[in-house]
Amino acid sequence: MRRPAFADVFEQVHGFCPFPWQQRLADRLVAGEVPRAIAVPTGLGKTSVIDAALYALAVQVERPAQERRARRRIALVVDRRLVVDGAYEHAIKIRRTILAADDDSPCGWMRDRLLAMSALREEPLAVVRMRGGVTWAARWLRSPDQPAVVVGTADQFGSRLLFRGYGQSNRMRPIDAALVGTDMLCFVDEAHMSDSLLSTARDVAEFDDRWADESWLPRVAIVPMSATLRDIDADVNTDAADLAVPAAAARLSATKQAVVVDLDGPIRRRAADAFCRLVAATREVHPGAVIAVVLNTVGLAREVYAGLDVDHEDRALVIGRCRQIDRDERQPSWLPRTRAGRNRDAEPGFVIVATQTVEVGVDLDVDLLITQHASLDALVQRFGRVDRLGTLGTSRSFIVRLDADDPVYGA
Repeated sequence: MRRPAFADVFEQVHGFCPFPWQQRLADRLVAGEVPRAIAVPTGLGKTSVIDAALYALAVQVERPAQERRARRRIALVVDRRLVVDGAYEHAIKIRRTILAADDDSPCGWMRDRLLAMSALREEPLAVVRMRGGVTWAARWLRSPDQPAVVVGTADQFGSRLLFRGYGQSNRMRPIDAALVGTDMLCFVDEAHMSDSLLSTARDVAEFDDRWADESWLPRVAIVPMSATLRDIDADVNTDAADLAVPAAAARLSATKQAVVVDLDGPIRRRAADAFCRLVAATREVHPGAVIAVVLNTVGLAREVYAGLDVDHEDRALVIGRCRQIDRDERQPSWLPRTRAGRNRDAEPGFVIVATQTVEVGVDLDVDLLITQHASLDALVQRFGRVDRLGTLGTSRSFIVRLDADDPVYGA
């Protein structure tokens, strides 16, 4: 069939059209241009960079290998397990849709194009999740010419890039290094948390340049992404075209008011009590609100959670220091009640107490935030979980400032 537009493929997978910035990214990748960085506000679908990269690969399938600029393998790397899991489900949805698509549909076209890349002609797209707490095969691709999406944490990706893959045998390490170090487009989400990976990848690229004339294989390309990029000149951003889309305009123009509450010199126990009192007072005024309480340390988060005067089924503690089996057991009880797109009228009030683990990527949409003071970029990320889709229009939250050096952020 005739080549479909990116918007047609995207809509068949997700049921709605891409935002203009996603379309511009797809156009650039189809043209063979790898962006320097992507700076897009939270809530505007950064995970869909996977869709854009896969579409570009499908378009360029017939080009000779030396002329193809789209990478065969696409990675999305982020240092949050919850985000890795969400991106993995996103990629699985793409794979499931193209497998089930009719031959004459946009996704059917994409399936046939991706199948043509692999000598096996059995699997159009492999989806691999690499993070702690899950098991995946040591040989995670059946064939090196197979198109693939890899989602994982920075340590898993970076260790393989340096021939030191976690849990890999000495025999498999060079194979993994080749798979992640060549013909790979890697998007590093929330790049401000992965400075070490970015600097290491730059060093690897400079080292590879010594042999640039001896191999036609494209090198690994690293693209940082974040709503709060530092010291990186992004060339993919939102613009007036995105503001013209009602769904994007609502998210970008939502007003998020913040009141600073100073606590003068409280000891740790009193700080926990103060947060609990603030939650109680807020629930009296907004009895049906979904409230996120974000603290800087695991210890304080546990104390606040334990001190809340809230029914057990109406609260949740979300911290990184948690066994995977416990996380999997508890997540269905709180994520549907806090996720973006939920029916606000149908769900009762809820309190989620968390650490920085919910700052990035997690598709939370709370009505109100009570946050401990932090650096500006951390606060921007936390407020990205408030009225994520712009449904409320105006929200009112609290920043609680303790009169002491913070153990994480300093004075």
